[in-house]
Amino acid sequence: MESIETDEDGNFVTKFQTPSGTETVLSKTVALTAPAYIASGLLEPLIGPSAKRLDEINYPCVYSVNLGYRKEAFKTPLKGFGNLIPRSMGITTLGTIWSSCLFPGRAPEGMELLLSYIGGAQNDKIAGQTADEVCAQVHNDVKNILLKDDPDIEPVVLGVRKWERAIPQANLGYKSILNDVEEAKDKFPGLFLGGNYVSGVAFGDCVLWGVETAEAVEKQLKATH
Repeated sequence: MESIETDEDGNFVTKFQTPSGTETVLSKTVALTAPAYIASGLLEPLIGPSAKRLDEINYPCVYSVNLGYRKEAFKTPLKGFGNLIPRSMGITTLGTIWSSCLFPGRAPEGMELLLSYIGGAQNDKIAGQTADEVCAQVHNDVKNILLKDDPDIEPVVLGVRKWERAIPQANLGYKSILNDVEEAKDKFPGLFLGGNYVSGVAFGDCVLWGVETAEAVEKQLKATH
C-alpha cells in the first residue's frame, strides 16, 4: 500500500504497488492492518499529526529459531504444546514451541523440532547479535531445560529469522496513543484500524477483530447506500 486519500465524494482512494505497477482502488471503507509504524505514515495525510503518535509504540527485536534434536537427547519424552520461560529463571530464551508434538510430519522419525523465540523488550542487545550467536544461546537454554547433560548433543539448525520489529508493547501511555488516533479518525467512519497493536497479539484476538470488524464494515456500507 502506498497511500490512502479521500475524494470529493468521501470515498477512499487507496493506491497499491503491484508487480504490474501502481493500482488504485476506490472504496467506501478501508480496514488498515499494517503495523503501527507503517500505519502512521499512511494515516498522516488523512488525520494529521495524531497519526505520528503511532511511532511511539515500541516493537522490540525478536529472533525465531528452529532447532532439531534426536528424541533420545531429551531428559523425558516431549508431550505437549511447549514451554514458556519466566524471566526470574535467568534464561535468555523467551519460550519454545514443541512443533513436532503439535503437528504431524514436522520432523523425521526419531527427531523432534523445536521453535524458540528470543529477544524482546528486556533484551534489546539481541538486535546486534549474529544468527550463530543467537543459535548458540538458544541451544544452551534448551539444553538447560529439556536436554540431557551430554556435551556431545548438538542441534540441527533448520532456520533462523530476525524480526527487527516484532511484538508491539503496551507500555505506559499506550492507551493514550490509541485514543488520540481513534479520536482523530472519527471524521472517517469508513476507516477501520486493526493489526496486533489494536486487537492484541494473540492469534485468537486478531481473528476476533476480523469477525467484529467485518460486521462493522457491513453496517457502514449499508449506511452509505
